Amino acid sequence: MLYQLSYTPPPSRRSGDIAAVPGRRKRRSPGRIALVERGAARQSCRMKRAAILLILPPLLGGCLARTAIDVVTLPVRAVGQGVDWATTSQDEADRNRGRELRRQEERDAKERRRAEREERRRARDDADEPR
Repeated sequence: MLYQLSYTPPPSRRSGDIAAVPGRRKRRSPGRIALVERGAARQSCRMKRAAILLILPPLLGGCLARTAIDVVTLPVRAVGQGVDWATTSQDEADRNRGRELRRQEERDAKERRRAEREERRRARDDADEPR
């Protein structure tokens, strides 16, 4: 069997963990060096990977299927959206025509009010003018 040296660094200490004594220096504990059986470490890693690979597909199955459907239907949706933007439906045409008629009526009413004001002003100026 093959063995491998494994080094575990010492635990890090934050300044708030242990009260510091002024003027004294803290001693750090050394890291750990150990002989680890190389095959066992590799096997435990394989076991973890296998467990993850066995757990993920049922959890992500719907997600992967949904993604595949989205990828397949994307070109169809893009073409449909392009056609929708390029053409005008009957509802949109009716709505646009009604909007244009209302705007034209507003312009006509504004012009009519302006003409009536102008007519009243002319009639007033004619009445005020001496003959």
